[in-house]
Amino acid sequence: MLATPVVGHDGEVVGQCTARHRHQEFLRIPRKLDRECPKSLDLHQLLDNSSRYSEVSVRAWYDAHPRLKLHFVPTSSAWLNLVESVFADLTKRRLRRGIFPCVDHLVEASVEYLDHAAEPYPQWLTVESAGPLGAKQDQTAGAQAVTVGLPFVTPAHITPEEANAMGTIRVHEFTTLDGVIDAPTWAADYPFDPRMGEAIASVIGGCKAILLGRHTFEMFAPAWSQRTAAEDPGAPFMNDSPKYVIAATPLSVEWSNATLLGGYDAARLRRLKEDVGGGIYVSGSGTLVRAMLRDRLVDELHLFMYPIVSGSGARLFGDETSAAKLELEACESYSGGVVRLTYRVPYS
Repeated sequence: MLATPVVGHDGEVVGQCTARHRHQEFLRIPRKLDRECPKSLDLHQLLDNSSRYSEVSVRAWYDAHPRLKLHFVPTSSAWLNLVESVFADLTKRRLRRGIFPCVDHLVEASVEYLDHAAEPYPQWLTVESAGPLGAKQDQTAGAQAVTVGLPFVTPAHITPEEANAMGTIRVHEFTTLDGVIDAPTWAADYPFDPRMGEAIASVIGGCKAILLGRHTFEMFAPAWSQRTAAEDPGAPFMNDSPKYVIAATPLSVEWSNATLLGGYDAARLRRLKEDVGGGIYVSGSGTLVRAMLRDRLVDELHLFMYPIVSGSGARLFGDETSAAKLELEACESYSGGVVRLTYRVPYS
């Protein structure tokens, strides 16, 4: 976890870098600020929808220290997501499994790519040796740090054709062992591991828009539109992000920043990926997801599999699903027996 609060009119940076991101580490910065800043000052913190704030002990600490004011920002606007976008581009454009004989070659290729990407836009991307922790550097001795500042722009060396391919559709589903994803009420029978919240936050991190089918939209709208950041760190992303809905007839509910795209049209969704130029988050929406899998529009599958067999219900992969080989990107287990499986969907 990297925290760099700026204190006072002189812009002094009080930084701290920790190896882990638990609630114990999260509280170090506000405690430090409370100790060292004049008691007459109100202190304002901008949080990147951190799931750590949902910890009971964290909320209790802030309740006992009311001069620290919290402000939540959409995850997509956080500087760390801009950094992640750079590394996603690096991975997509330059790095491939099995082509580097050693770590030195991998590092050399990465630095060469980033140097090239930095040349047209030195104001937003630099590659430099890491030094003391500050506004633009990571405290990692001997490593190289990549710093990104607004506005984020596409490097000039990427062709328009490549830029059009940069939008990605990320599908997030709660599923049973037999693949049922319809109305996962059974999830309430299992403890919600805080690390699951962090994992879901990582899925939406870098996403610029939300794509939903009619049924899921009409379930989500009344629930999410009433939630605040204090109640759920994901609320700003769900409420503030542009939302696109696949439905052939008018919607029965309203939700801020929602656009009706009409009935399913693969060509229209390809254009949406090009227009968004970043991650597009999809949750639930089984009919829509199956159609997009068929039409090779899904780029990533993030499945949270619960240790239960439903026996009936709408499945993620129906009888009409075409055969496909997926690439496992990550696997993580949580309390209660839930497993997260992250797959990349290759179409080449």
